[in-house]
Amino acid sequence: MLRSLVGSEMCIRDSLFPMVALKGLRDHAHSGNLLLGGSKTGQAETDFFAHSVCTNMTERLPLPLRPALGPLRKESKFPLSLGVSHFAAICQDGTHEPRARFPWCVLFRPCPGVERPPARRDFVEQLVEIPAGTPLYE
Repeated sequence: MLRSLVGSEMCIRDSLFPMVALKGLRDHAHSGNLLLGGSKTGQAETDFFAHSVCTNMTERLPLPLRPALGPLRKESKFPLSLGVSHFAAICQDGTHEPRARFPWCVLFRPCPGVERPPARRDFVEQLVEIPAGTPLYE
């Protein structure tokens, strides 16, 4: 399952802050969840799928957001890493993988050449017009 989110209250410069949540269903275990984000300051384009999203974000932040990193640094050396280790720790059949191997980050790039409905101010309108089965990211 793929869910798209917009954190509009976090936008500093623009009106769209794309986030993608990916839920992997598993047998006999809780689901695996990944969160991928785009630019922390938003994007000028109203096309939700104009840019890549990733599980790691840079620590370059606008001045007003920099104090938020302090408490996060106390918990992790990588405060803006959205993490993939927990996602990799359980197999699709629900068995635990004690020595899970996983990438440092997961990156979704918009599929080139895929026609999407025109971007609108409300990204949900664009999303509902995309036919089922259309590849969105590679």
